Amino acid sequence: MRASIGILAGLVDAGPNWKRGLINYLGERLVTATQEINDDFEHQARIENTVDKLLTGLAGVNTSACPKNDEYKNHDRYLEGYDWSYAPPVGSSEVCDLAVRVPMKIRSWNRLFGCEAAYEKKYMKQMRNQASRLKKMVQELGNMHGLKCKCDDPCDALEGCSTLINSCERQISLEFADLSSSFSIKPNLVISIDIKCPEVNAQDGKILYAPLNNIMNGEKILSIESSLSDGGKNIEIANEQLSYSFTCLPGKWHSVELEHKESSGFRQEWIKIDGEIKRANIQMFSEFSDAQTFVGQMLHLDYTFLQNEDRAETKVRNLFVQTFN
Repeated sequence: MRASIGILAGLVDAGPNWKRGLINYLGERLVTATQEINDDFEHQARIENTVDKLLTGLAGVNTSACPKNDEYKNHDRYLEGYDWSYAPPVGSSEVCDLAVRVPMKIRSWNRLFGCEAAYEKKYMKQMRNQASRLKKMVQELGNMHGLKCKCDDPCDALEGCSTLINSCERQISLEFADLSSSFSIKPNLVISIDIKCPEVNAQDGKILYAPLNNIMNGEKILSIESSLSDGGKNIEIANEQLSYSFTCLPGKWHSVELEHKESSGFRQEWIKIDGEIKRANIQMFSEFSDAQTFVGQMLHLDYTFLQNEDRAETKVRNLFVQTFN
């Protein structure tokens, strides 16, 4: 007999053993799905060990000790080798769906069929920790392989922040022209992006270009480009006052950030790589200085250059602009 997940999940009289069989099946599907894409033996072993602990823990819950389960005694059974069927929802991958579905069903099973008398000491705490750990590990694996299991917003809890690309990586492409945006600059400005170091044979070019006021001729607030270097790739970061470049290893991620601040008669700028300040510039606003304020002017994040094929062949994530008083 073959049973679909959707039908069985909706059976109101399905007891703890019946539903445990379903969870075991989904757990096995999760292990198989991750094995197909995971080339990190140690990481895969942690996933499988966590699944095994969760399923073994379920089998050890004494549901017969809970009076609420008496109604299932005459017809509930564990379906060993049952021919279950499963398909992820439209628009979701099997890895991403099961990363959420398996931990969720295990927690739900315990709420429906468990009670204090049924559990061994510390079972519930261990189960919750293991379920959260499994979800996180599998979602991270999916994200690494472009499945976009969980995309976080880098602007969460940040004032005056606009997210253009979230935490799920995207290949720089012609579609990025739609990300071209303008921002009115306030005294504090941060432009941040994570860049995956391009492969050695990848096309070089612009990764990000952010001028002031006029897209073609405005002062350059931030420019990031890639170029070929001995033994790897160069990432070049620059504006009108600062420049910094570093050689990166193909496939490795780096965060690049420009921070601009105007206060107390000074204009300050920093270039940060992976959170570490690499270049800094401080100018005083005075009749003896050519420093000009950016406050009230428009910052353009320009991706129209992609139409001219002048783009780096790489991936980016966590692109945001933050500006506030």
